[in-house]
Amino acid sequence: ISLFIMVVKAAITLSSRMESMPQASLFSMCVVQAYPKSPDIFLRFREKILILDAKYYSHTMQQQFNKETLHSANLYQIYTYVKNQDAAHTENVSGLLVYAKTQEAITPDCLFNLDGNLIGARTLDLNQDFRQITAQLDEIAEQFFGRHPV
Repeated sequence: ISLFIMVVKAAITLSSRMESMPQASLFSMCVVQAYPKSPDIFLRFREKILILDAKYYSHTMQQQFNKETLHSANLYQIYTYVKNQDAAHTENVSGLLVYAKTQEAITPDCLFNLDGNLIGARTLDLNQDFRQITAQLDEIAEQFFGRHPV
């Protein structure tokens, strides 16, 4: 899992260094913070916050009652991170579980509103060129922060 986290953080770092390029990354506009024993990535853009927690399992989904579901412990974890950060109930804090893509046919890609905050899960395909990984991360940022001119 630490390699996965390193790749995600490296893609964010690469994005922030692209400022000199004509089309900079949305990630370059975010403040990235990392704390030990906390979410892997904490992005802030203006008044909005996105908490990312990277996960890797050989089987991304769990089977429960003959259905593929997200690991409930991961959902509780990201929900707790979001609710602790949004103690003032601003609804400006969102959380996303980011899974490394595996060979499984079913991969997480969902977003829902839990008590006023957006919580979800996405799959990141790391078996691509680094710029394509960065593009996937920018797509996630745009989904939560909106499209902003860089």
